[in-house]
Amino acid sequence: MDKSLKGLTSAELGKFLKRLVPAIKGSTGAPRLYFLALMERVPHFHLWLVPKKKGPLKDLVPRPAVPATHRAAVAMSKTILIRFKRS
Repeated sequence: MDKSLKGLTSAELGKFLKRLVPAIKGSTGAPRLYFLALMERVPHFHLWLVPKKKGPLKDLVPRPAVPATHRAAVAMSKTILIRFKRS
C-alpha cells in the first residue's frame, strides 16, 4: 500500500476516490466502477476498484481472466496516474 494512504480518514478517502474513479473510468473506458471492500480477521480493509465494461453483470469477472502483459499493466497504471494528477 502507498504509505501516503496510511491513516486516511473516511472523508479523505472520499476525496481521494472522487479523483481516482474518473481517472480509472477514463483510462479503461468502463462506464461503471464497482467497489469491493474486504475486511478479514484484523482491523484493516482492502478496497478493490473493479472497472465494469458494458454487458451483463455475469461478465464482471472474465473466465479466464483477461491476460495482461507486464508492459500493458504498467502503461495502464501510468495512464491512470496521469488522469488522477490532472483532477
